[in-house]
Amino acid sequence: SLQWWNSYEVKPYETLVQECVEPMINGGKIWMGFQLYQNHLTDPATMDMVKRVFSYIESIEDNFDKKRIVPYVGVLCDENQLVNRRGSGVDEMDVDLTSLYGLNKALTSSGIPYNSVNEKFLVENSDDFKLVIISNDQYVSDELYKELKQYVERGGSLLITGKSGCVDIDGNLIKNENFTKLTGVSINGQYDYPYAYISPKHKSLTDVIMPKSVLCADEFMKIKTDNAKTLASVTLPYKKMKEINWGEFPSFSNPWAQTNEPAICLNQYGNGRVCYVCTDIFRGYSGTNNYILKNLIKTLINEFLIEEKITISNPTYLELTFMRSECDDSILINLLNLVRSVPMREIEQRRENAICEEILPVYDTEISFYSKKEPKQASTVVSNHQLMFTYDNNRVSIRVPKVEIYEGVKIVF
Repeated sequence: SLQWWNSYEVKPYETLVQECVEPMINGGKIWMGFQLYQNHLTDPATMDMVKRVFSYIESIEDNFDKKRIVPYVGVLCDENQLVNRRGSGVDEMDVDLTSLYGLNKALTSSGIPYNSVNEKFLVENSDDFKLVIISNDQYVSDELYKELKQYVERGGSLLITGKSGCVDIDGNLIKNENFTKLTGVSINGQYDYPYAYISPKHKSLTDVIMPKSVLCADEFMKIKTDNAKTLASVTLPYKKMKEINWGEFPSFSNPWAQTNEPAICLNQYGNGRVCYVCTDIFRGYSGTNNYILKNLIKTLINEFLIEEKITISNPTYLELTFMRSECDDSILINLLNLVRSVPMREIEQRRENAICEEILPVYDTEISFYSKKEPKQASTVVSNHQLMFTYDNNRVSIRVPKVEIYEGVKIVF
């Protein structure tokens, strides 16, 4: 086992490999640190563990050489835009990333690959993405709004939640004409409840959301539709809770008052679409780990905002990313076993992954994706097996027999 820097937990080989592979399949790099004893000596067991981990990394790293990550969702995450803060003193002005934790959990476990981007990258490369998401009460500059308008007019999709896009640089709620033009709604304040319910109205949502109302543990904005279409409405709880203490699981009051006021709206803007949700559904998901809310998020994205390009039969257990070769006509689909994943804990706790000494393999994973061309061959890069596939109606379907820690599927056209 190894004392992992900044986690204060003893993590075995399997968990360390998972954590090293994750940035690699997302186009990132690895930096590993470990703690020394006060006499600056190292534990032989620690060094042996590091050696084993990097031996595994060395065995797979060539698969990522000259490969470019191809996510079709871009998530704005810019420290200059993150105005949501925790703490009351200057020394405690650390950014609250609760919404982004929930977003990562919801998208990853739904098989939706994404990239976190800052404003500069988004302004220069917005066409790399089919969908852009802005959450976590982020400030949006006039320059970014200008690019977002052009991006959506060209056919892109945009998802905005909560106060994002309608706050100033200090986090104060303001009326923003750019926000209103894009979303087709205007904000007129917020409900005096720390949580409420989303009640789907559109058939595409009611078909997949079993209860009539879905809990979202976050504040709700009061909005008025101008040009947008209402997909869901706000339902208030029976009792008003003054404060939610995440140290213990809160006792939420049942849905009671149907306001018939919009909760989710969809606006056609140019050749693209903009969806606005009057609460931060990602922060709400982070707080309660509500799988029904996750299904709502997944349906919103796949049904209304982007054409579903790739599906996976085991999204809860596997993280999926998509890479394209810069040297030949091939793609690499990466599958990382996330059996270590655990439900989100309370907001203020450290968000460490659970230790997992014996990883349970995931068997018989079905992958289906859109392609204009029929593949010539498909094979796994770790187990080195040729895979059978079908090609029908511009969709490729492949079955991956087994994923232990990591498996890649190389597809040549």
